[in-house]
Amino acid sequence: MWGSGASTPVYPVYRTDWDLSQVEATTIFAVYPFALALVLACLGGVSDRVGRRAAMLAGVASIAGGALVFGVAPDLGSAIAGRALMGVGVGLGLSPATAVMVESASHAAPGRSSSIATASTAIGLAFATLIGGALVEYAPAPLHFSYWVLFAVAVVVLLMLLRLSPDRPTQARSERRRGLRLPATFRGVLVRASISIAAAYSLGALELSLGADIGKELIGTSNAFAIGSIISITSLVIGVVAIAARRLSARVSGVSGGIASVAATATLIGAAQASSLVLFVVFAVLGGIAYSLLFASGVAALASSIPESFRVTSLSTAYLVGCVIQVVVALGLGVVATNSGLLQGVSAGLPVVGGVGAIALITNVLPVREDHRQ
Repeated sequence: MWGSGASTPVYPVYRTDWDLSQVEATTIFAVYPFALALVLACLGGVSDRVGRRAAMLAGVASIAGGALVFGVAPDLGSAIAGRALMGVGVGLGLSPATAVMVESASHAAPGRSSSIATASTAIGLAFATLIGGALVEYAPAPLHFSYWVLFAVAVVVLLMLLRLSPDRPTQARSERRRGLRLPATFRGVLVRASISIAAAYSLGALELSLGADIGKELIGTSNAFAIGSIISITSLVIGVVAIAARRLSARVSGVSGGIASVAATATLIGAAQASSLVLFVVFAVLGGIAYSLLFASGVAALASSIPESFRVTSLSTAYLVGCVIQVVVALGLGVVATNSGLLQGVSAGLPVVGGVGAIALITNVLPVREDHRQ
C-alpha cells in the first residue's frame, strides 16, 4: 500500500516541473487502479494455481520494479509505466496477502483479520504520505528520492517473503477443470462486501489523487511535508479505528462507515469553498473513519462467510470493483478540474464519492438472505 500512495506528495512537483495539466497528473494516479483492476480481472485467482507465497513474491517484485522506474523517470510516460508496474504488483499480491492473514487468524474472531488488513493499509498509506512528503520537501531530488526509499523497503519485504515456507496451490484439479464459480448462496455477501470496499476506495481516490493539490491551492500551503502530514492523518485514523472497531460486525461497520463517508464528503465541500485548513483536517479524520470501517466491513464479510476455496477469488472480485470505482473517480475529477478548475472538480466529484458511501450504507442496512443459508 506504500506503493499505492507513493506518488501523492509528488503530484504538485510533477505539475510544476513537467508542466502537467490536472488531468495528466490524475492520470498518473488512475493508471495504478486501472492496471490493478486488469490484473484482478485476468489473474485474480492466480495464487490458487501457483501458491500464495509465489504470487506475493511476484507482486512485491513488480512494486520494486515500479519504484525503480519512478526513481529515474524523466517524463510523464515513464511515470505512467512506473504506476502500471505498481498496480500490477498490488494486483498480484494484495488478495493472497489478505487471504494469508485471514487464515492465520482463523482461530480468532473474523474482525481480527479484517482489522489487521485495514491497519496494514493504514501503515502503508501513512508511510507514503508522511515519509514521502518529508523526503519530497527536505531530501535531494524531490522527484525521485522517495522512490529509492520505497525500492529499498520492497527489497526487504522480498527477503522476508523468501523466509516463508512454500505453500501448495489451494485449488483442486477438478475445480480447475470446471472453473471455480462462487455458489449463488454467497453472492449477496460478495455484492455487499464489494460495495463497501468500493466506497472506501472512492474516498482513497479523492484524497490520494487530489489531496496534495487541494492542500496547495485551496488550503494555501505548498509545503509537501505539511500536506503529507495532513493527509497522513487519514491513514493514522484508519489504523486506530481498525483496531478499536475490530469487534464490530461487518454490517455495523458498513453502516457506520457509510454515514462517516457522507459526512466526510460534505465536510470537504465546506473546506474547499471556505479554504479552511480546519475543515480539511476534519475531512481527513472523517475520511479515515469511513475508509477504515468500510474496508474492514468488506473484508470481514468475506472472511466470515466465504469458504476458503473461494476466498482469494472473492477478495479479488471485491478489490476489482473498488479499483474500477477508483479509476472512474480519479479520471473524472481530473477532467473536471482541468476544464473548470480544482474547486469545481472537487465539488463535482464529491457527490459521486458520497453517493457510493450512501449505497454502502443502504446495502449494509438491508437484510441479505444469503447470510442465513450458511
